[in-house]
Amino acid sequence: MNPLWWLGILPLMGFTGFYLWVLYSGLADWKTLPKLEDVRLNRRPEELSRFSLDIVIPARNEETKLGRCLESLEHQTFCNFQVWMVDDRSTDATGEIMRRFASEDDRFHVIEGIDPPEGWVGKVNAIAQALPHLSAEWVLFLDADTWLHPENLERAITYAQKHYVDLLTLYPTMECETFWERVILPTMLFLIGFRYPSRLVNDPYYPDVAIANGQYLFFRREAYQRLGTHEVVKGSIVEDLELAKLAKQKGLRLQIVSAVSHFKVRMYTSFAELREGWTKNMFLSEPEITAAETVGRAVSLALLGMLPLLALILGYSLQAPAMFLLMAWVALLVMLLSVGVNRYFFRTHPWYALLHPLGMLLAAEFLLESRRRALSSTGVTWKARHFKSNPS
Repeated sequence: MNPLWWLGILPLMGFTGFYLWVLYSGLADWKTLPKLEDVRLNRRPEELSRFSLDIVIPARNEETKLGRCLESLEHQTFCNFQVWMVDDRSTDATGEIMRRFASEDDRFHVIEGIDPPEGWVGKVNAIAQALPHLSAEWVLFLDADTWLHPENLERAITYAQKHYVDLLTLYPTMECETFWERVILPTMLFLIGFRYPSRLVNDPYYPDVAIANGQYLFFRREAYQRLGTHEVVKGSIVEDLELAKLAKQKGLRLQIVSAVSHFKVRMYTSFAELREGWTKNMFLSEPEITAAETVGRAVSLALLGMLPLLALILGYSLQAPAMFLLMAWVALLVMLLSVGVNRYFFRTHPWYALLHPLGMLLAAEFLLESRRRALSSTGVTWKARHFKSNPS
């Protein structure tokens, strides 16, 4: 066999080894990841009643999603809570939905938000409007696009109390109803999970490995105040990531728990929303990286999705030796197996793992677009608000 083909086999072997390691790491993560459905509940009313909870829901133009979220709160088995709904200058029926729930249930309260002052990001500013009202032992910051199983709050409080957790955050089932949701969302979550393994996030001996899901941040209020509240991340677009890092740096106990049976989220519903949303999420999440590093990462993402396919196209077109083609097929199948298992665990359409290469290409494009906007000060627009940065 031509030595050049042997040289081509080496990256395919490295690729296969990488995805085998990802598969092993993912299985280990899932085995050690706490599961909300495994929490044993104490049904004695006197035990539940001694806990209190404030729930803060900032919402801007969420008329299509907010009602379902609030209805799920009404049906919780744990009832000792107050809901502080912040209408973040919505231009649709969000405020009307809030006022309807507040008129029907005296646990629900509406706060009319104000525009963010200089240096504040919109969501964080909306949350800040609710902070003077908080008095409970626990506080949950919840996004409007979520749905909670009736036992969610009861299980979360039970787990957090039993394990002395200061910040509890949940992995949800991502509801993907359209083609692009099924291709893109699980791919992005796959990449996040690879970069932030849950077993390391939950380990206090790894203070630099920290992440939280901003759709569900469940704080012990004393710990939240010790952290400095959301005010310490007032200018951050990725405030959940920053809060998680600060929590571990300050020695607070951070725990990620799987709640795929007890927590659902519908993040984005169209390709335009997916692209703008993930571009926003990536925007300045790592402002220190250079344009060259960004290009390098984008190329790596593309190759981690496309290398076996490119090798097969090249191999068949140039009549490559059987050994090369076999290695390319093995690399492709190992990649699809690893991604499919990940999607199976998190209930995100395992068969769409076949389109993982497309998802990785789009992730690379989102990353390049995000960095382009950061370097050019173009910024990002989300829900009619514009976020800009200074070129680095």
